[in-house]
Amino acid sequence: MTAIGSHPQNNETLAEYMDLACVVCKHVLNGERGIMYISNTPTYLHAFCGENDHDFETNPTKESFNDISIVCFSCLHEEDESLSIIKDIPINWSARRESRSEEWTIFFDPVDDGPSDISQES
Repeated sequence: MTAIGSHPQNNETLAEYMDLACVVCKHVLNGERGIMYISNTPTYLHAFCGENDHDFETNPTKESFNDISIVCFSCLHEEDESLSIIKDIPINWSARRESRSEEWTIFFDPVDDGPSDISQES
């Protein structure tokens, strides 16, 4: 079993991802919206609703990060088994869909893991 926060060394099995830390937006965490975007970065997974109303992406201040949480991937997978696609997404690639009924589209997406120094201003 992988320790939370440790990235799997081998993308062959879904089980390796179950305890991986996953950054989620508040909309996903609160059940307001489904996951429409998932990204496999070198350090952790992102799972967002796909909307463009996330302050932490456009204005990364300490306060804007109140809109995200970290959960284990298995918690997300329990709610949406289509997230099994993560085992097929290489590091620095992502997947997107327009609705829960659509297939995932995988694409190259070298994600910046964020600023090294988060602004203290709001």
